[in-house]
Formats: sequence, C-alpha cells, structure tokens
Amino acid sequence: ADESFDIVRQVVPAIAVDYLDLRTINWDGGVKVIDSVGMRCGEAVDTEACSAGYDALSIDSEFDIAVWSDICCEQRQLAYSRGDEVGVVASTAELDAFLGPIDAPGDAALVLLLKHRWEHLRCDAAAQIGPHEEGFVAYTRSGSGCGAGNHVRDNVVLVRTDGSIEVLESDIIERGTVGCSIPG
Repeated sequence: ADESFDIVRQVVPAIAVDYLDLRTINWDGGVKVIDSVGMRCGEAVDTEACSAGYDALSIDSEFDIAVWSDICCEQRQLAYSRGDEVGVVASTAELDAFLGPIDAPGDAALVLLLKHRWEHLRCDAAAQIGPHEEGFVAYTRSGSGCGAGNHVRDNVVLVRTDGSIEVLESDIIERGTVGCSIPG
C-alpha cells in the first residue's frame, strides 16, 4: 500500500539529489525498486563510472520490514545519485543526515516506514499525510491480525519536524487470532 503514495517524489533531502529510489532487498540479496524519481546518474560528468558505482552499492541495511522466521527477512533502503556521487541510506543516522528537518510529506513517510518500521501507509485514507503545526500527520495501518494481541490497527501518527513521532489515535479494526501462522 505504501507504493501508492509515491513517496520519493515528495522527499526533500537536506542536500538535493538527481535521482532517488526506495528499494526492497529480499532475503537472497535480490533488489526491487518500489519507487523512484529522477534519472539515475543523469547529471553525472562520467556516466559510466557513476552507473558502475551505483551497481556496486551495498545492499546491507538496518531497516528490516518483514521477518517471518530467524532466517528470512526483507529490508529497505534508499539509493541516490547526485552528480557523479552515489550513495545509500541504510541506517537511522544516515536517514537523519539525509533528510535533515522533516519538512515534506515524503520525509515524514520515510521516517515512519524506515526509522519507526510502520507496516504501511493506509491507501484508503483521504489524505495519507497532511500538514500539522508540529510537522505532519500520517494515517497508517499496523499489525497483521495473526497472534494474540497482534491486532490490526488504523492509526493517526504525528511526525514532528525533528523526526520524533507520537500516536495521536489508534483504533483496532481486527483482533489478533490465536493459533494462526504467517506463510513463509
């Protein structure tokens, strides 16, 4: 559902980039770009070297998004090009430095999806992320409904300009079921 928000088009990094993508890295190292903006290495003087550097970027990330067992998980990261420079954002410290103050809806979405590991933004909300006097308000859904206490919740979350969050409202829409299993 978060892909429908078109996140990276609404990101305003502390230092502008020519290209930005949000990607998923699966358990076997495969990379899938789920959202992007710009032209990869489009402003590079040495396009060939930039593209080679981009292809060699690390796929390690601390941003886990789905863990079904001790041996299987997926991760997310950002990758970018800025002139001849390429890089990844794969840790909380890197995300904070890359975004600077949270001053755009896409920044708030990345804080939620990467730093605070919310499952996804609600695609059924009239406005998934909107302005608030302290930052941005986002409509999210959390939980899977699988397991006692793992309720599916619709949430209203405040993302402040400093990157901190506060759940303003949370409603259970489906109670967690005991004895179910998540397919692997």
